[in-house]
Parts: sequence; C-alpha cells; structure tokens
Amino acid sequence: NEQLAKDVRAYLTSDKPAEARGRVESYINEFGADDATGQLLTEIQEYEVRVIVAKADRLIEQGLPEDARSAIKEYFGARELTDTAKQGLARADAYISARQLVEDGKAEDAITTIKRAFGDTNPSPEIKLLRDRANALIDAEKLMQSSDRYKEPLKLLGVVSGAFGDDTRNKAALAYIEEAIANELYRSAKANGYETANTDYENYRKRFPNMLSWGWVEAQLSMGGMWEVRTGNGGNRYWDSSLYRSCNENVVLYVSDKPEKKYRFGCFLFFVSRWRNLAIADGSTEWLEALKIDPSLKERHRELMMCYAMPMSGEKAELCKDLKTDVAYMLGCFTNDIL
Repeated sequence: NEQLAKDVRAYLTSDKPAEARGRVESYINEFGADDATGQLLTEIQEYEVRVIVAKADRLIEQGLPEDARSAIKEYFGARELTDTAKQGLARADAYISARQLVEDGKAEDAITTIKRAFGDTNPSPEIKLLRDRANALIDAEKLMQSSDRYKEPLKLLGVVSGAFGDDTRNKAALAYIEEAIANELYRSAKANGYETANTDYENYRKRFPNMLSWGWVEAQLSMGGMWEVRTGNGGNRYWDSSLYRSCNENVVLYVSDKPEKKYRFGCFLFFVSRWRNLAIADGSTEWLEALKIDPSLKERHRELMMCYAMPMSGEKAELCKDLKTDVAYMLGCFTNDIL
C-alpha cells in the first residue's frame, strides 16, 4: 500500500491522473479494494476535478461559459458534483445568466450575479464588459429619473452608447438611446431650428443602424418644429404654417394609442401656450384622453412636464407642480372632467 501511494502521488505530481487511476485499478484487481485504495481514488478524483475546473475557468476567461459548463458536466456525467465542481459550474452559470440579464435590461440583478460569482474581479474581457454595461444601464435609469434626462440628453446617450456601442441590438439600451435622441432633437429644434434638427435626425439614423423604432424621435422632432412656428414671427397664425400642420399631424398620429406619449404631448401644448401668455386650455384634451386609459399618469405629472418646462414667474411660477394646479389655471377648462 505504501508503494502504491507513492506511485499514485508521483503520477499526479507529473500530471498523469490516468496512469495513477490505472495503477490503483490494477492493484484492486490483484489484491482487492480497501480503505487505502478508496482514499487514493478520492485523491485522484480531486486532482481531476481541480484540472477540469481550471479548464472551465480558462474557458470562462476566453468568453466561453457554455463550453466551461459542458466540460464539468461531461466529466461527472450522472455522478454527483463535488463542492469544487459546483463552484466552477456556478461561475459558468453566473456568466451565462448575467449575459441574459443584461440583454433583458435587468441591470441590478446582473451586477448581483456577477459579484456573487466573481467578486470585484473580471476574469474575462466579456465579464468586464457585462459589468460595464450593467452599470451603464443603472446610470441611465438614474438619469431618466433626473432633470438631466431633458436638460442634457446627450449625457444619457453617451452613457449608453459608450458602453454598448452604436451598433447595439440590446433592447434596453436602445430604449434609452431612443429617449435620449428624442429629447435632444426636441431641444435642438427649439434652439437651432427644425431644419438643423432634421439634419441631425438623419445623421442619428445612420449612426444607430439597429434602432428600428424611430416614431418617438420623429414625434419629438415634430414638436420642436411646432415650437419653432408658434414662438416665431407670425406665431399667432400658426395654423397657416404647412410645417406646423404637418408636424402636428405626425405627433397626433403617433401618440394616438400611447397614453404616456399623449400625456407628454399635452405637456408640450401647455407650455407652448404659456410661452405666448395665452390663457387657453391647450393640452387638457390630451391629458384627459391619456388619463382615461392610464389614470396613474396623474401622479407622474411633474415628471412628464419637465421635458418641456421653461422658466416662469409671477402667477405662473407655481405651475408644473401637479395636474390640479395646472388645470385650474387654464381658463375655460372643465376641470372635473379630468380630476
């Protein structure tokens, strides 16, 4: 038994587990099994498991978690996994899971999964990329909850496109990109004019080839065009403008079956009327129609108004805080139909 143990451990030291196992099996065939041979077989298996898990970790480093998982499962077959193997398999599964969680936009869960499996280390470039992308989605959501969503839409765009690339197909990333571009083009149309913003729009379409939904971007661009007409010379006769009528038609059509977007259109109409100090109920119809479909929008009134908000003073300084205040301000608006 002592010689057998020396031979087995010498084989393992030389990275020859197959020869070590063969030596034990030959001994058992000749002399029978006992506690000592059982212990040696356990040592051999532990060595083989360390080797296979190390191989799996190398596959993880190469960005091949599925292959890592298969390597462990193939070695054990129907046998129960050891603790070391379970840990290796958990790392591969975490990798695969985190990849899907990022794809599904579940950034917090992705970060938790990565951290549980790998701590703060990044054993492969893709795991670092997954971590960066998950963090980008978290940062993007924070921006969505702040005024920077509207004041600095390019900040939101940079956070997401910087992590995912302009050619991304990730649905969550594309949703943030859509919102950022939509708000930027609205801002650009107001500041630089509709034609300039429209040129920017065409450039964005080339830059983000996998963004298939441009309807909201076009609607925000159209609202920027409407703002340009209504705040320019002759704005009181805005319905005489073919640009205004065309832009208005585009927005009305797009928001017709989208309550949140229709509510935001109402916010836009409210503010463009305030710009010329018109005491009219523009926006209330859109709010009412949207609230009939989704009453919860009432609680988001301030948030949804922020995209179109402008500095106001005097009696208008109290506006944009809640729906009741804004509707009450509108002359001729039957507030009980909304509130």
